[in-house]
Amino acid sequence: MQSSYGCLLIHGLGGGVHEVEPLVQPLEAKGYIVAAPKLKGHSGDVKDLKLSDYKQWIFSAETALLKLIQQCKKIFIVGQGMGGLIAIELATRYNIAALVCINTPAYSRFIISKVLTGGGKLPWATIKNLRALLAKVKPLMQRIKIPVKIAQSEDDNTSRNASAAYLMKHIHSVVKQPSYYSGAGHSIMLSNQQDALVQDVIGFFDMLEKVKMPADS
Repeated sequence: MQSSYGCLLIHGLGGGVHEVEPLVQPLEAKGYIVAAPKLKGHSGDVKDLKLSDYKQWIFSAETALLKLIQQCKKIFIVGQGMGGLIAIELATRYNIAALVCINTPAYSRFIISKVLTGGGKLPWATIKNLRALLAKVKPLMQRIKIPVKIAQSEDDNTSRNASAAYLMKHIHSVVKQPSYYSGAGHSIMLSNQQDALVQDVIGFFDMLEKVKMPADS
């Protein structure tokens, strides 16, 4: 028998499941089946990350999504950082109820700038794959018509507010809910804004269930 709700949590580039883990228990407490896969190459070893590519990152998330589809009637996706790009890509190919994009980059130049100034440890091969993923996903944003929450840290020097503005402009959903957080950095769920973000995400999903949303057009 299928459960009513499932939620796929996708961590960010060079990160890990710990970036989205604070959402697992609260969602499970509300009856969601939750999947939080580790993306290919994200073992904590930079060598493994360098040898992986964006297609493998998508495949890792997609494999977990397909299992959820077998178990759940309605599926939500939450993506941290680059995970938001993967969420968008998957939402163009599968029947997803809603998306949450957290500090999702729209511009690779901010990440490159961080690496050049010594604030990041991503291999150049990984940066190239991020740029390829961005090139693939950005034209797809206009195809997204499902409800989307765009969560952005005001002091994120990796994605920055410009990325949130880009998503707000180019995603064509009727329902787009922005949320901004101060003093949270790139990984909001690992910051002092963790509780606020978790409550906002769950509140967003609850709102979608209580209110009859406009039909996709």
